[in-house]
Amino acid sequence: MKKKAVQQTSRAKARTQNSRRHARRRKRRIILVNTLLILFVLVGAVVLIMTMFFKISDLVVEGSSEQYTSEQVLEKSGLVTGINIFDFDLEGAEQKVGSALPYLDEVEIERRLPNKVVIRIKDTVPAANVKTGGDYILIDAKGKVLMTGQQKPKEGLPLVTGLNVGQVVVGDYLNDKNATNFPIYKALIGAVESHNIQDIGVIDLNDDFNLKMLYQDRIVICLGTDSELDYKCRFVKKMLDEKVAEKEVGVMDASVSGRVSIRDREIDGLIDTGSQNATANSEKE
Repeated sequence: MKKKAVQQTSRAKARTQNSRRHARRRKRRIILVNTLLILFVLVGAVVLIMTMFFKISDLVVEGSSEQYTSEQVLEKSGLVTGINIFDFDLEGAEQKVGSALPYLDEVEIERRLPNKVVIRIKDTVPAANVKTGGDYILIDAKGKVLMTGQQKPKEGLPLVTGLNVGQVVVGDYLNDKNATNFPIYKALIGAVESHNIQDIGVIDLNDDFNLKMLYQDRIVICLGTDSELDYKCRFVKKMLDEKVAEKEVGVMDASVSGRVSIRDREIDGLIDTGSQNATANSEKE
């Protein structure tokens, strides 16, 4: 009798525990279903809000350009009013504008919620002509190709020889793969601009150990290697301003950092001028 009572009690406990497990499972399922429903509603609400309330209604171009109008910038960006402000590739739009309008140095696109997009632009400045076979390309200080297939160099800018540019198109950037000695060019043109050295007609990069520049068609400046070019150019600028006579012709040795000397001598054949008169004031277009 006692044994039978114990068995009945055990079965009752088992039924109770089983019932509790089922209850806990039902509760978890209810919580899961409710959570999924809430997430579904939230996602739907977000999509609805973005679709209805984040459409572009204001496109603005900030900054000025001497080459392009605001309409041209907007057209090349591919952006139009009425599309969702998040429904475009921001970096892709920046690249499209920069490639299509090469005279822009900076293109930055910003989303301003809820419905405004701002395109900020800044013009680049042509820095040098590069001889490529029978014609010339025009580049800026960063090596961006601004023009190709030019029959003559743009006046007022130096001619770079020894750069050996490969196949490029407008909007491309020169680098150490498509242009020999490009890192040297970038460092040297930066130093020349930094120290405001004017009237440089030729930059000769043919010899890595004997870089040269031609000043006013009468002074060949020897810089040696690309070591400390900025420092060397600072002393070159000082020498040109204070020591070089108005009609002096000769060679300036600035190959050793901190030491600059000049001696009078003929300069014919001392620098690669691209087989033409390479003065900074070259043939007018």
